[in-house]
Amino acid sequence: MSTTLTPPMILSYGEMGVGKTTDIVAAFPTACNVCRPGGLLPAATFLGLREGRIPPVRRNLVIDGKEQEWVGYAFQWHVRSLDDVITIVPNAAAMGFGAVTVDDVSLDAETTERDLDRQYGNQGGNVFRKFDGIRDRVVKIREACRYAGIPVAMSAHLRLPGPDSKGTFLKGGPKFPTRNLTESIPYEADVVLRMALASGGNWRSIYDRSDPDYAGKDRLSVTPLKAPGNLRAILVGAGYTLPRFPGLEWQDEAMVHVRDRMLKGDDREAVVRETFTALKDQAPEHTAWAVRDGLALAEVQTFVNERYINDFFAAGAAKAGPVTLGGAV
Repeated sequence: MSTTLTPPMILSYGEMGVGKTTDIVAAFPTACNVCRPGGLLPAATFLGLREGRIPPVRRNLVIDGKEQEWVGYAFQWHVRSLDDVITIVPNAAAMGFGAVTVDDVSLDAETTERDLDRQYGNQGGNVFRKFDGIRDRVVKIREACRYAGIPVAMSAHLRLPGPDSKGTFLKGGPKFPTRNLTESIPYEADVVLRMALASGGNWRSIYDRSDPDYAGKDRLSVTPLKAPGNLRAILVGAGYTLPRFPGLEWQDEAMVHVRDRMLKGDDREAVVRETFTALKDQAPEHTAWAVRDGLALAEVQTFVNERYINDFFAAGAAKAGPVTLGGAV
């Protein structure tokens, strides 16, 4: 990761099956992935990070104070509860990782709630002790992510907008056992993005910040209100340098090639087909990964280049088209 920029804290949330985990792993393929067993299976399959598609990587890691050799693909540290996450995130850098991801923190929170139910029961004043325990753990995770010293990206399930127990409307956001915790982590995060299936267009999934009823922000100021569902393109567009999985370093050159051709105005289908032909000796999953990054990066950089012009015009008045600014919120 580039050392000239503050390591970002990122939160992606959305419904099941929209691609949150796969996109985070695609952005950070060499990270320490904090997840539940099986959590990375879709990502490993879709991205080709598995046996028969690419040789495994060997890494020397420091675990429990001892250096150990690890051989594999996407490193996984399996967790069950928020307490497990709190233990791992602050130590990922010391273990030898340049980034850490937390997959589906909502499930870890649900497990924690059940554990506290058994500890305190679910009646009378014990209910408050239970939810105090959950709130305390969420705050600890928030602080652990902020001070990890390396990039942190986490995913969560979606909680719909609605009233809290007092009838006060609260935005939709990441799902936790109580609605009042929905914005706890977003307050601290640099980038908060809701992933949703696209209704048409060039992308299966997008990061959608266009609905004010949902939590969302971008302190990097590089995402349009409806951005490609590609976290790597967003971070590269903001100036970060992200490592590739060992053996796939060529993907960066392919990404830049695709980006440059799209910025020149070349036909999208022609660019895709010609890139696949040029990289016919590579695994198709790996080529598709690089092509997606290049197409998304072109959109992000186009937005960044045009937004500084559009800032001078009233919404809808710029010659380049309607203004959809995505600055920090």
